[in-house]
Amino acid sequence: MGFGEQLRKLVEANGTSVYRINQVSKINSMSLHGYMKHGVDPTFSKIVELCEYFEISPNYFFANCSPEVFLDTQAQFLPIVYLSQIPEENRQFVNDLLFRYARDYQNQLSNEKFAEDIKNKLHIAMSSIK
Repeated sequence: MGFGEQLRKLVEANGTSVYRINQVSKINSMSLHGYMKHGVDPTFSKIVELCEYFEISPNYFFANCSPEVFLDTQAQFLPIVYLSQIPEENRQFVNDLLFRYARDYQNQLSNEKFAEDIKNKLHIAMSSIK
């Protein structure tokens, strides 16, 4: 599957349009049509602009999967990326929090108060990332 096909699927999956992408990213509509319909290869800077528009990694365009599968997979790695950005003094707290969550999830606890507590503490920890 080529770049244009991957882009076309991404546009459809996001319910957007060439016109909307052009408005936000300033990538020429004719260029977008060229990528999707005529196999024209974009420059690296255009790939970066498209990734910023769709909030995805450039890896999507080289993966042979649907947007839904890629986005689901990408979402699984975001906590790892964010964890590496947490200041050292807060990292142990977040590690403990994630361990507690994983342990309780594994035990299939569905305590709403626990989930709200986790959500609030994680929000506090993540707010330290700038």
